[in-house]
Amino acid sequence: MTNEDLETLKNLQLPTMSLVEKFCDTPEEVKLFFVEMLSVYEATPTTENAKRIAEEIKSRKSREEKQIWLQQELKKVDAQTKIHATEKYIKQKNAVPMGIPTSGELLSYLDYVPRAVKDELMNAQAAGRILSHLESDNKDLKATVIGKDEQGNPKEAKDFLDKPFATSIQRLEQVADFLSVYKNNQTAIFLNKKHSDMLMAQSGQEFSSLKDVDVMPALAECKLMALQTIKTTAQKISKLYPHSAERLNSLADSYGENLSQNINLNQIAQISVQAANLSAAFYGYEIKAADMLPEKGEQSFSLAEALVMKNLLRKRNQQIQQSYQNFYNKDSKAR
Repeated sequence: MTNEDLETLKNLQLPTMSLVEKFCDTPEEVKLFFVEMLSVYEATPTTENAKRIAEEIKSRKSREEKQIWLQQELKKVDAQTKIHATEKYIKQKNAVPMGIPTSGELLSYLDYVPRAVKDELMNAQAAGRILSHLESDNKDLKATVIGKDEQGNPKEAKDFLDKPFATSIQRLEQVADFLSVYKNNQTAIFLNKKHSDMLMAQSGQEFSSLKDVDVMPALAECKLMALQTIKTTAQKISKLYPHSAERLNSLADSYGENLSQNINLNQIAQISVQAANLSAAFYGYEIKAADMLPEKGEQSFSLAEALVMKNLLRKRNQQIQQSYQNFYNKDSKAR
């Protein structure tokens, strides 16, 4: 993978506004709007003025209405302040004051980037994060699926993925995160299970019927879907942003995978649910002595946490399969 491909992968993991800026060209009129907006700020460089400007730019008003507002505001700004703003933010590239939209954010707030392009980039964003998860050494298994409510009780993490606008790849990103972190804890989980099974068998007791889980086949499917998604995004934005499409294609090609294969979503679902069951039983347990069963540690799942994890992964996989099928049917009809 080249340095350019690494930079593309890094860019894909940025927050949405910054993501758009990295992959969509900024027209000259947006650059002009940017410096004029900052001139209005520099005329009265206060927190209150920054908030007032941001509220106007982020409002639901049309681009034309925002442009008219800005021109009215500029009538109050002297020529020297405009020169100062250009020098400070364009030539010297100083950071934009906190709260005021960046030039990249203006692409979205002024509706210069079509909604369809933004949606495609957000799919590629989820795909890029999946690829990053595959290389991560993160071991915080709970954080991938469990959050806390206001009372401190466990709840599903990333519950916004239940919204109807969430796509299959965005939902898969959470499952891939879980599977990747499970892989990083796999040795400890397997060791605890085998140690427990051995002692239970020696004492004549029935040991766990849970089977060891190899998550690599599921992760391979997640990787395949991520790369196919990046390719799809490249194809769909190629007319408007050919250079960005080339960057995305180069990144996907750098992995050297056969991307013509069908994705086995059932395999991802089966393996992730099995991994959740084994995690709940053995993750976070500590072996304190060779002749003792593993004991719960600080990272062990409580009954409530285990239930949240198992239910979330079952539901998320069902959502992935349904949204993927809906997309496939819609895309087929479009062709």
